Amino acid sequence: GPGQSEAYVVSALAKRVLRAKLLGESSIPVGNLGSKRDFTDVRDVVRAYRKMMDVGVSGQTYNVCSGKSYSISEIAEQIIKYADADIVLERDPSLARDVEASETYGDSSKCCNELSWKPLIPISESLQSVLEWWSDRLRPG
Repeated sequence: GPGQSEAYVVSALAKRVLRAKLLGESSIPVGNLGSKRDFTDVRDVVRAYRKMMDVGVSGQTYNVCSGKSYSISEIAEQIIKYADADIVLERDPSLARDVEASETYGDSSKCCNELSWKPLIPISESLQSVLEWWSDRLRPG
């Protein structure tokens, strides 16, 4: 979601795409595009944490997640599309992690059942919000 550090892949990709577009560059460096991750908007995560504080059972474990996985490639292509940028993704081995699971996703059924929580913000809206956030920060002047 918006405001996330560029240490995380979605934010980093959004910033790189927008910066490249502003500078007229045609490509950005990327790490492993094949790994798949479960992305949940930070605003949904905060709602889940509040639910846990209000009705969660102390000592219990709750998986806050969407239950869906998206490849980094899918995320990058969507960011490029929403940014209306003509950017090519160039693999940079230095950006890849040495050890990385090929796919991770979670089961949020306990959150849904016990906390009456579910993620509400679709990935498309989350990506667009991240782009808007970075656009405000990278805009000249």
